[in-house]
Amino acid sequence: MKKNKLYSKGVVLLLLLNVLFLPIGFTQENEQNRIQQISNTLETLKVDNPGLLENVELSVSNVSIQEFLRGIANANSLNISVDPSLNISLTNNFANVSVADMLVFLAKTYQLDVQFTGNIIAISKYQAPTKEAINQKRLDITYLKEEQRLSLDIVEVSLFELIKKLGAKTGKNIVISPQVKDRNISLFIMDMPFEKAMSTIAFNTDLSIETKEGIYYVRTLESTADGASRMQGISNLDKLTEPVKGLNLKVNGVNDITLQAEQVPIEDLIKAVSTALNVNYYFQNKLTGVASLKLVNQSYEQLLNALFLGTNYTYLLSDAIYLIGERKNEGLRKTIVYPLQHRTVDKMTEHIPTDLKTNIEIKEFPELNSLVLSGSAPVIDELAAFIKLLDQVVPVIAIEVIIVDYSKTRLLRTGLSAGVGYQPLSSGGTITPETKYDFGATAINKMLVDLDFGSSVNLGKVTPNFYLQLEAMEADGIVNIRSTPKLATLNGTEASLSIGSTQYYVQETSNVIGTQNPQTVFTRQYLPVNADLSVDIKPIVSGDNQITLEISVNQSDFTDRTVPEAPPNSVTRSFTSVLRVKNQEMILLGGLEEKSTRNNSSGLPLLARIPVIKWFFGKQIRDKRSTRLNILIKPTVIY
Repeated sequence: MKKNKLYSKGVVLLLLLNVLFLPIGFTQENEQNRIQQISNTLETLKVDNPGLLENVELSVSNVSIQEFLRGIANANSLNISVDPSLNISLTNNFANVSVADMLVFLAKTYQLDVQFTGNIIAISKYQAPTKEAINQKRLDITYLKEEQRLSLDIVEVSLFELIKKLGAKTGKNIVISPQVKDRNISLFIMDMPFEKAMSTIAFNTDLSIETKEGIYYVRTLESTADGASRMQGISNLDKLTEPVKGLNLKVNGVNDITLQAEQVPIEDLIKAVSTALNVNYYFQNKLTGVASLKLVNQSYEQLLNALFLGTNYTYLLSDAIYLIGERKNEGLRKTIVYPLQHRTVDKMTEHIPTDLKTNIEIKEFPELNSLVLSGSAPVIDELAAFIKLLDQVVPVIAIEVIIVDYSKTRLLRTGLSAGVGYQPLSSGGTITPETKYDFGATAINKMLVDLDFGSSVNLGKVTPNFYLQLEAMEADGIVNIRSTPKLATLNGTEASLSIGSTQYYVQETSNVIGTQNPQTVFTRQYLPVNADLSVDIKPIVSGDNQITLEISVNQSDFTDRTVPEAPPNSVTRSFTSVLRVKNQEMILLGGLEEKSTRNNSSGLPLLARIPVIKWFFGKQIRDKRSTRLNILIKPTVIY
């Protein structure tokens, strides 16, 4: 009796443990399946997205996952969309890790959901389904009739229910074998061509799908003929050729190959797959080298692309026969004329990397604005894709330049001069605004008489030709010169503006010709001297429509000549600057300022040095000048 009680207690305990730990085991298994599904899908995308194969070498600290994945996407030419609501900061060190492995690691570590739409990878927070939702059956079908693309979301649905609803949704005739109609299937497919979706269903259920006269037949692999088995189901390699060591192969049509190879010779691998698919091929050379790869649901050409990546081999489909051999072989070369749409062909070859030009002949054809490319077909395709990236619309930048030259002068001239002329001088002149008055002998003698107040001192009289000249003048001047030229240039091309004047000076030379009867020949030549304002502007437009301007300004001007025949003196002002402005934003460049002060005086020796007295025995000229140059620049981007 006691033994039965102990047994009952043990059963209850086992049931209790099973109830407690079953969800844990179920959750762990579901998580492993989810991560494995993400990994398998990334493996499929690697052929069309080589960036997933690139290795990552970086170390980050406290960086948001949005910024981190944006940098990875830009560096490897991937389409990655990250949910902005994710609040995850990464502190990791990745070394020699592929982008695909890194995405799988992030999905597993931070519970992220990775969804795929074509070549777009969308990352968001993973919402784990409840146990009730997992156990609940689901059959959702979306079919785009015009594009013939199918999306499926199936959970634990019998194959008969799926085929029935699929036929009604797509309007296609599908016949299912009675032996497999009760088999359950769980599958998720997003926006896949109908034929490939049917192949995926067959692969998921270990079935074969054949098409005859528009009718799809779903049956077990054992019920198909040997030929159909080789074409649609699991390839029976041992009946066709010797087994290939290290190769695990499964085919379901030319566009659905799943294989895993470890150090398998490339030639043997191609033979095995081609034989299983009944594909015609011809080796122009013996293929060397081994390959290790894993492909899921890929086409025959995607397999060849993966095998020949980075090698000297390539292929070409000609009359249903795959020609395989070295890139330089006859029949595998390719020659195309690539027309440029937005740029000129001039100097285009200078921008192509050396690696892309290896073993390729490139000729410029200006008459058609095209490039003639000749070489290996895969390399030609890669080069054409790169040229397409360069062949973009080059923006034009319109540049408005406002030049303001402000000049201010102040001149003071005073003095008293006296002398004896050749003939008597009448008194007269101007008093205002400029005082310049001449006193003749008559006026001076009268003034001397008026100063003789009957004293004993007799000042006498001056000679009739004597004169006295009084000069006093002060002048201010302001000159404001404004010019508004407009320039236009292509992005990255320098635009130049020059405004100036030319003066000439005489150069005289004398040459003696002959020895017995020498003759002297005088030569008179006028040589030019330029003084101008030149502005050089090189605009570069960035991705956010901001403009970097490299500006160089040079200004030269004439000054007074030392002697009339001498070359004119000149002064030069210049500056260079590099700055960044927004589109249609105006900037002011100033500070090119020149100041000069000139004091000249003349008079009788010694007396011209005595204060106050020097005003009666000399002349003084004070000239003060100030010049300022301001330049306003406004760039505008025109596409």
